[in-house]
Amino acid sequence: MKRYIKVYLKLLSMSWSTNMVYRVNFFLWAFIHSFTAVISIIFFKTVFGFISDINGWSYYEILILVGTRKLFTGIGSLTVIPMIYGLTGYIKNGKLEGLLAKPIDTIFMAAFRWLDVEDVGNIFIGLGIIIFSAREGGIYLGFGNIILFSILLILGLIILHSVIVIIFSFALRLIFVESLNNLVWTFLNISDRPVTIYKGGMYIFLVFILPIAMMVFVPVQALINKVDWVLVGYSIVFTIITFFSSRFLFYRSLRNFSGVSS
Repeated sequence: MKRYIKVYLKLLSMSWSTNMVYRVNFFLWAFIHSFTAVISIIFFKTVFGFISDINGWSYYEILILVGTRKLFTGIGSLTVIPMIYGLTGYIKNGKLEGLLAKPIDTIFMAAFRWLDVEDVGNIFIGLGIIIFSAREGGIYLGFGNIILFSILLILGLIILHSVIVIIFSFALRLIFVESLNNLVWTFLNISDRPVTIYKGGMYIFLVFILPIAMMVFVPVQALINKVDWVLVGYSIVFTIITFFSSRFLFYRSLRNFSGVSS
């Protein structure tokens, strides 16, 4: 474990140094992320000008959901999200074989070889929205709620990591992977909405089959004291199952991988 932490910190340092060479690009992305956050706030402000709540969720609770999605994306950009592009490049360019030869876990290197530090601003934007919304909305964020929120957010990142690994396990057979990138981002783009607005089969699909609710919605429930212990328990179980299943599927798919250069 200590070895992997050292490798991660070294890769993070390298990614940060490289991005600082292109500082204009770094600050441009910071502006873009801030702008999209403002657009989301204005959008929901307009919506709540006509309604009082969205299925029991107030304006400021929705903003906490928006902020958490920003926070989740920011942390994910320093951990699991770059894997979307890393594995895509390795598969398309026939470089996965070289990755396999490295004396370290293949999934670890695929996930952390390049970290998207230009999106680190999302962390501060997300925290800012959460703190502002809690203060303005009179929402008490208890210490226990924050701890549970943090744990569930980590579980959400593990779930996202596992989903990406599972998707690319199939990509090892398909080679053509651009559409799979879009699929992952589709998951993220709809994660800033209360899953409770969906009913029946759609709710079951988004909570128990496609784990969007586990990534952002369940942590926010815990943070604003609307915790659903059934979903918390399911989140823990689902995380364990998907994590080990993803590793099994990935290394099993490698047995049949021929690469584009073969």
